[in-house]
Amino acid sequence: MDTISGSDAMKPQVMPKWARELTRFMSVKPQFMLWGNIYDVYPMALSNGAVTTLKIMDYLKALLKANNYNLILGYEPLYGLKLLDGDAEAFKKITGEQIKNVSSLYSTVKERRRAAPPP
Repeated sequence: MDTISGSDAMKPQVMPKWARELTRFMSVKPQFMLWGNIYDVYPMALSNGAVTTLKIMDYLKALLKANNYNLILGYEPLYGLKLLDGDAEAFKKITGEQIKNVSSLYSTVKERRRAAPPP
């Protein structure tokens, strides 16, 4: 199966207009605010020339990686910042947080329930 890799993945012919604009202004604008339907999918060219679709977070991650960003974070209001791609130690240094592992969160909840007095 072909993978999405490097700058070959970002072909302007299949990129949405907003993604082309984001790419064009990345070097001069420090922040962007995107809004819209989070369930939309976006076209991505594979290394063999075929086109697939990705969800918004995966699409943005591929777009940023193709433009040489090496630490990519996402933000979800319920969970806060999360590491999408890059060095976990750099994430910890910047945010002061450990990478959240779903299985460890589940274990922590189980332990707290056992330790809590019955209602």
